[in-house]
Amino acid sequence: MDANNIINKLSLELNIPDLRFSDEGVVTLSINDEFTTNIEKTADDRSIIVYGVVGELPPLDREAHLMELLTGNMFGLHTEGATLAVDPNTDEIILFKVYDVHHLHFEDFYRDLQIFFSVQKEWMNKVEAREYVYVPMRLHPY
Repeated sequence: MDANNIINKLSLELNIPDLRFSDEGVVTLSINDEFTTNIEKTADDRSIIVYGVVGELPPLDREAHLMELLTGNMFGLHTEGATLAVDPNTDEIILFKVYDVHHLHFEDFYRDLQIFFSVQKEWMNKVEAREYVYVPMRLHPY
């Protein structure tokens, strides 16, 4: 499978006939007119990156907010396997996930994409409210 095939199948699944990569290699999806999620193919066409902005790093108490984002990243448990990062040029907090297209089954990607939308919205709400609440984790089953 390649990136274009994935987007073609996604176009059919979402009933968006003209869904295609831009000249820059990006597809932008508007989710319920609430937020956008991007799908970008890498220059070598080996991977696609799904990403979206969840908010902006606040100017005050940055260290505390960064600590909360790092805690949210821990083992991917609060991000469903995606990763939170900060764009150093814009201070935007980005949620992203990278997929190797050569080992990707569309059905798995589509299911994962639906989860990504939910996680992105959840983190948008957390960042906006500055309320980072986590379920306690047990790292060992004993």
